[in-house]
This record gives sequence, C-alpha cells and structure tokens, in this order.
Amino acid sequence: MRHITTAPRLAIRLDDDTLLAVPPIHPHTPRHTRVRILEYVLRRQVGLAQMLAEEAADDIEGVSREHDRLSAVLRQTPHRNARGAVAA
Repeated sequence: MRHITTAPRLAIRLDDDTLLAVPPIHPHTPRHTRVRILEYVLRRQVGLAQMLAEEAADDIEGVSREHDRLSAVLRQTPHRNARGAVAA
C-alpha cells in the first residue's frame, strides 16, 4: 500500500493497483483524525470518511473565525492597566 499525493487530494494505492480516493483533508486536521479518515477509506466506508473530514474542517474553520471575531472586538476595546485606568 502506498500513498500518492497530488495537490490537496490524496489516494491510496492497494497492492492490486486499485486506487481508493480519499476526501480532501484540511492541513490542520489532527493526526488521529486523519488516521481515522484513512481507516474508513480502507474499509470502503467513504461516506463516513467524507463526514469526518468535513466535520474536522468545519471545526478548524469555526475556531479560526471565532478567533478573528474576538481579535476584532479586542482591537476596538480600550485597554486598561492594572489600576483600571484606560491606557492612553
């Protein structure tokens, strides 16, 4: 079994030269989640692999969107020092 990487897509080549398509995986997906996705593909459970890949990507994108939103709010908020006075 060998992994073939082409752009953001990944395929698994089996010993009999058949290719199994792997759903697109977000680059920041945790290793254990990537392993589970590949296991689902090897078991021919492509629907579960696709769902898991999409959920992981949505979670990652949701966290970064929330981080961006909080950063924007903090940039607009006047910062206070230890005594509670607004910093100039």
